[in-house]
Amino acid sequence: MKSYYRLGILFVLLVLLTGCGTQPTGEEGSKSGFIGGTSGLVMNWIIPEEGYVLYDQGNNEIFVSLRVENLGEYDIPPNSAVVSLSGFSYRDFGIMESDLRKVIDTGLSGKDKIDNQVVSGDIADVSFGPLKYVPSINTRLNMPIYADICYPYETNAESVICIAENPTDTRVCNPNGARPVYSSGAPVQISSVTQKALGDNRYSLSIEIKHVGNGGIYKLGEDCDSSSFSSKGVVRVTVGDPVNWGWDSVNIECNGVPAGQSFATRIISGGLVSVRCNIEVADSAAGDYVKVLPITVEYDYSDTTSTQLEVRSSSGFD
Repeated sequence: MKSYYRLGILFVLLVLLTGCGTQPTGEEGSKSGFIGGTSGLVMNWIIPEEGYVLYDQGNNEIFVSLRVENLGEYDIPPNSAVVSLSGFSYRDFGIMESDLRKVIDTGLSGKDKIDNQVVSGDIADVSFGPLKYVPSINTRLNMPIYADICYPYETNAESVICIAENPTDTRVCNPNGARPVYSSGAPVQISSVTQKALGDNRYSLSIEIKHVGNGGIYKLGEDCDSSSFSSKGVVRVTVGDPVNWGWDSVNIECNGVPAGQSFATRIISGGLVSVRCNIEVADSAAGDYVKVLPITVEYDYSDTTSTQLEVRSSSGFD
């Protein structure tokens, strides 16, 4: 999670200072330490280039190569991202089924911000082959090649909840309505956080998690198995951190799970799921202040890209 939590503490102090001014609520004018974005890993073809021709009977060969770049903010561990090829018969190209799968053995760090300058994420090149078209043909084939990638990813976000002894006094913050929320760059985002005062130092919270990427979401650790309904769309969510954030006097439960403990939920069709939370503030912690709420979403993610390879007869046809 890099320096996000440290930035969050500074963020809270700035929020409290702005609350002492003439603005109607303390959180106005706040900024995020996240870079943002809606992508994780992105693949681009290096080879085959447009117009490349492969001839039959194994007369020439090609190495199929892709460039993988981390455009999000999560650091992917080594040996966890997998690229695989499909769309053609591996036997026709003189390779084994195991040759269609490559594990990226290096880690892929995400984007970072150093001295207010954005540093790009890591890049890795993945190569398959050599591929030779073994059969003999008397025509031209436009052969599709699909590349699929599966990798673990994580969205880190922060919202700012409002603790108000008198919910009608909004000089520091407003405990009713939309709360500020910021997400790290990832294909899954925390799209909104809405708070409601219930009285007696109690609040409800609605956290909306949205799929904003173009790929597929799967349960973490299940290798993006598209045949398994139980894996599709499942994310692991953690709200709050009682160890580092002092939640002993501000009790929060989300989907019936205490702060800092993860639980599974499914992002349904439409790309959205809502997590419901209850907050109870001990009498000793009552007052008027804001508190940063960390939110983490973990999942496996898949994406696909395709290209075409032209295969021609090496004799008798052009």
